[in-house]
Amino acid sequence: MCASLKASLNIYHQTSLEELRNKSIMLTGYLEWLIRHYFSSDSPGFSSQSTIRILTPPQPERRGCQLSLCFSIPLSDIYEKLSLAGVSCDKREPSVIRIAPVHLYNSFEDVYKFVEILRGILYHMTVFGHMIKFNSGHFTYDIGVYYSDKTIKETC
Repeated sequence: MCASLKASLNIYHQTSLEELRNKSIMLTGYLEWLIRHYFSSDSPGFSSQSTIRILTPPQPERRGCQLSLCFSIPLSDIYEKLSLAGVSCDKREPSVIRIAPVHLYNSFEDVYKFVEILRGILYHMTVFGHMIKFNSGHFTYDIGVYYSDKTIKETC
């Protein structure tokens, strides 16, 4: 416990709260832009049958790094698949998942990877109605039926 506290304090000595807040604003803004680009029905990048509304206020001064995402399809499988892919988030029934790109240890690449994982999950749920295979935190576009032992039985 003391080692982790010391490591956190060292980070604060290497930067300022203003720099950390700026990174937080940029990471969350990037996540917000990607969500709106890929999952808003009026977006040019929209390519899914499911939509996501951001419930969190868009003004950075009215929020922290967390966004509340409201899904147009049931959460039960989405949350489980995100967890299997190594995404840390929480759910609020009936339709909200909260995700927070934390400025101390998340990168812009992490935000992009999260959105790509989410796109893969929603694509397979809405187009194929099948689960996808997870392998070491990555997703593949295998078509099949998901079983509790995390293996894919091909249905084709």
